Amino acid sequence: MVSYQEILKLRSLAKSKPVAGKTGLDRMVQNLAGLIINLGPYIETIPEEVIELADLACFPVFELPWKVKLVEVTQEICSCIVMKHLEERSISDFMEQLLLKPVEDAESLIQRALAFNYDLSSMQQVAIVSLRGLPEYRQKQGITEEQGMIVLKMQLKQQVRMVLVRRGKNCLSMAWMDTLVLLMPSGKKTVEARQNVVILAAVVEALNTKFPDLSVAAGLGKRVEELCDVRQSYLQAHKALRLANFKRNSRPVYVYEQLGIYKLLFDIPLEKLRSYYEEIIEPLHEYDTRYKMDLVSSLFVYFEENGNVV
Repeated sequence: MVSYQEILKLRSLAKSKPVAGKTGLDRMVQNLAGLIINLGPYIETIPEEVIELADLACFPVFELPWKVKLVEVTQEICSCIVMKHLEERSISDFMEQLLLKPVEDAESLIQRALAFNYDLSSMQQVAIVSLRGLPEYRQKQGITEEQGMIVLKMQLKQQVRMVLVRRGKNCLSMAWMDTLVLLMPSGKKTVEARQNVVILAAVVEALNTKFPDLSVAAGLGKRVEELCDVRQSYLQAHKALRLANFKRNSRPVYVYEQLGIYKLLFDIPLEKLRSYYEEIIEPLHEYDTRYKMDLVSSLFVYFEENGNVV
């Protein structure tokens, strides 16, 4: 699906002018999503009542000179929607192949990425934006059909795209389960890696602002030079996000390279961790309960500070 911001860039709408419902311009174009009025011999001006009602409903209304034929506008919009759908599907297929399957032909992937105006020859980094609470949000909003979920995810992607455009960052993205996955170019310099963290924080802030009933956080994998290692960055982003599920003080972005001791814990089999908990942590927890102490929290902070007791 496409947004109004993209539709307004079409050649046939070059002379159009939004006159009402401008707060709805970030919506996806679907069903009865807006109104285009040819001004001319039959309708000379748009009534103020229409403008006021459209503003109230965040329903975009555009005026268009009479010499521009609506049939041409309709054809170009339909063509744009179809091409956008094909492009989104193609990008998703490309990212699934890159992130979920072994890389067999790196040069072929690089050439495919160029078709999306994306350079795979530089260092890459994978980010995962987690949409926690999505089932509850879906129920609260009354979204019962799959089409409604598709529209919601497209709106989420549109918000992400707007942040990336403002930041001058060209990324590829796909919706996967209850997440948005971003393929982000990076560089060898530390400052370039920090830029991705800042951009991701802006993405999380924008989504939390636009969708306050969702709890959004992001995980960021390591920078990699070889395409065969991009999947590893994807898995690291997943591991980083696991911290968001139990950290007391939630942060917008969890960076794998900054996890410290947690990187070791993630590589230990669950059964061994459970055995360690029962042997070491559980007695501490029982001691805290009995004597009203807080030793477990102190140990937690110790790990968070990477063993720094100062």
